[in-house]
Amino acid sequence: MLTAEVVAWVDLHRPALLCIGAIAPGGLSQARHLCKRLRSQCPELKIVVGRWGLHDEKDADRQQLLAAGADHVETTVLDTQRTPTKLQLHHEDRGRSPASGAVARRRTNSST
Repeated sequence: MLTAEVVAWVDLHRPALLCIGAIAPGGLSQARHLCKRLRSQCPELKIVVGRWGLHDEKDADRQQLLAAGADHVETTVLDTQRTPTKLQLHHEDRGRSPASGAVARRRTNSST
């Protein structure tokens, strides 16, 4: 899909998480551009990038993608597949659902 098509799809469907796959040696600039566009239009969206096929450039690519707006960058397909589960477990460990967090914030704000 083109960047504009992905952004339009995300705007229409409002997913909580989007996974972008980019296989080295190419694809880094496209993945960075997509991360920047998505982050600017959907700041609450969790963005996971699977940057597969890397060797020596793992850290440099990871830093560029994180700077572009990715929340997580994984370098293996297995780790990329596990990330949504890790994010869900992390969210559950915090002991509340997104809706209850919004209610708690409203209550806190209204009581001050």
